Amino acid sequence: MPNLFVVGPERNLADLADAVLRKRTSAATRASALDAIRAANPGLDLDRIDSGTVVLLPEVTGVRPAAAAEPVRDTTGDLLARVQEGIGALVAAGEVAEEHRRLERQEAEEVFSDKVLKRLSSQVPELAANVKSVRTSLAADDAAAEQAQESLRTSAGEWAADLEALGGLHR
Repeated sequence: MPNLFVVGPERNLADLADAVLRKRTSAATRASALDAIRAANPGLDLDRIDSGTVVLLPEVTGVRPAAAAEPVRDTTGDLLARVQEGIGALVAAGEVAEEHRRLERQEAEEVFSDKVLKRLSSQVPELAANVKSVRTSLAADDAAAEQAQESLRTSAGEWAADLEALGGLHR
């Protein structure tokens, strides 16, 4: 039965061969194995392989039987770490955005507290209504932003637990 190999630092077919073939393999066996690998992966450019690419390793003489186990585990661990890092960055970006929103809200309140605006609002009913409407919208934004941040933090915790469970499948 063929094995799957997830490419790590290997960058081409020669590097892949070094990773999956037994150390003491004759040149003829190596060439035969490389031809079989090429034939089993017709859609892949094996002269330039990206990390994380899955390569099908046919059953041929010279291929190490356990060749697929460690690269899959290593690549899976790397992928899980990158996803966790991305989730952390998402939460951090949300917190930065929320801080900017709070500062803008504070600036708006400073404008609404200005003596001139208060005096004009008392003289112009439309202006007073607009200020009241904006304050109502800002209060609703505060509640929605708080709920969104809490939802993001909760989701990040759930995602972290899911990633941990997924990583446990390869240990």
